Amino acid sequence: MDFKAKLKRKENSIWALLFTAILWVVLAICFDFYYDLNDDMLIKDIVAGIYSGTPSGFNMQMHYPLSFFISLLYRICGSIPWYGIYILAAQFGCIFLITERLLTFFEKRISKMFALLCEAGMIVLLCSWELIFTQYTVTSALLAATAAFRMYTGGGAEDVKPFLKKNIGNVLLVLLAFLTRSEMLLLMLPFICVAGVCKWAEEKPIFTKKNTIKYFSLFGMILAGLLLCQGLHMLAYSDWKEFNRFFDARTEFYDFHKIPPYAENEEFYQSIGMDENDWHLMVEWYNFGIDDSFDADKMEKLAEYAKQYDADRTDFKETFKKAFVDYRYRTFYSTDYPYNMIVIAMYVLVLAAALCNKHYRFLWELAFSGTVRSVVWLYMQSRERMPERITHSLYLMEFLILLAFLLVECTVIKKEKHRNFYRSFMMSVCSVLLLFIVWYGEKSIRAVLKEYERREDINAEYTALLGYVRENPENYYFADVFSTVKYSSKIMADTDNKALNMDLMGGWFYKSPLTKVKLNHFGLTDMEEALCENYHVLFVIKEDEEYVQNMTEWIQDYYKKKGKIVALKKIDSIRAKEKEVFRIYQVIGE
Repeated sequence: MDFKAKLKRKENSIWALLFTAILWVVLAICFDFYYDLNDDMLIKDIVAGIYSGTPSGFNMQMHYPLSFFISLLYRICGSIPWYGIYILAAQFGCIFLITERLLTFFEKRISKMFALLCEAGMIVLLCSWELIFTQYTVTSALLAATAAFRMYTGGGAEDVKPFLKKNIGNVLLVLLAFLTRSEMLLLMLPFICVAGVCKWAEEKPIFTKKNTIKYFSLFGMILAGLLLCQGLHMLAYSDWKEFNRFFDARTEFYDFHKIPPYAENEEFYQSIGMDENDWHLMVEWYNFGIDDSFDADKMEKLAEYAKQYDADRTDFKETFKKAFVDYRYRTFYSTDYPYNMIVIAMYVLVLAAALCNKHYRFLWELAFSGTVRSVVWLYMQSRERMPERITHSLYLMEFLILLAFLLVECTVIKKEKHRNFYRSFMMSVCSVLLLFIVWYGEKSIRAVLKEYERREDINAEYTALLGYVRENPENYYFADVFSTVKYSSKIMADTDNKALNMDLMGGWFYKSPLTKVKLNHFGLTDMEEALCENYHVLFVIKEDEEYVQNMTEWIQDYYKKKGKIVALKKIDSIRAKEKEVFRIYQVIGE
């Protein structure tokens, strides 16, 4: 009897675990999980030891405590893809936590099964791409959204200690999101505050000493945890100050401003020691690792000038007007279908439920939520940087908060209204969600299949490159950045974590202290010198006649400016899919 009682108490957890496991198994059978971007691939290479020869927690993108822990796992057993496992565990762990809480709002097993069916459809609709093509950015957002969902749907009437104890898990999710991608968590933080403030508004009465202590303590725990994580991260990187300056300036220059053209700004570029060849190096080729003069000071000057260049040509009113127009378009008309329409539908459903319950406080809560989301979206629109990994994350967070609102309001309907009315309302909710699933689900699956086939095809080229490089350990290869930027890799494939005798000629991590460690590991000190003086150091470029010609001319011009006459000799090629995909060149000094 005790065993049956325990099973009954854990029924929702068991259902959630089975649902998550089945979801993972189905996806694992149908697909290989991929790193979506080369950012995740480089993070993996750093923490696994592929980059420098030794697993390292210094990957710049994740915060150090988490990155160090993952690198420690690689030190213990380097043949296991720990970084990919963490990303997958975090994502599917969030699905488990959301599902477990979702099931608490349903009593009968048939209703639980129907709820799981709807959830599976919404996962296919909203998250199938992100679950298969994984990104640490989306993972951070999902952790934050799960915390907000569980924070609002958790108990609130308890005393201080029980309340804080129930929310410790949510605090840890927020901190884990921060450690995974701090910038993403900070973008999500306003939505978490919406969940917390609206949860507080449910308390009756609202403004009591106990409630004030409860919610300020909760917010204080989150803030203290974020400050502690940030402090540990800054302490760990205290010896990386110069590269931190370079990294921040490079990000500002490339990601958030229009790069000033050379012809119109020649005087400025000349004043910091850049000629037109250097400008092409920075803008067209991105292979700035070859030139040691591109240091933190120069990058900060470039970033500051680009910022001023934008400011001089931008009117604040026009910028805001454009951001508002773009925001309105994305909300109602853009290619953000079906995400934007689902969120609008959720606002309508929550409003309908609140009006049924005569909970008119929801009029300000929905307005509050809408205002916060508008501010966040307008901020992002004004910066003109809206990749799908950001927009989809914002929609996912908002959907889960609105789902939390809806579930709580439906519970009130069930308690205070006639059961037939509750059933009718729930049928209406499910019908709306199922309509979206049927309408767009097939398109979502088709998009994933198309992308999966594309990656399988393209990555055969990158696999051939890695195989070639590892088969020639006596050589060291510098790869042109844009020749490799479109490739990604499978999480569970190629777990050879020995130091790779290849690096990019630029990118967000080049010139870091670990770059020097990597070069020293292979007996090198400087890219510029090694390329033209060491015949074991070779240059990799994609097979494209026009691109190859432009790149080789640029390299010759670069060395000529340095007082060296060089020629590029093609010594080999790499083939995949019965065609030449990469060329291997030797830079020969005359």
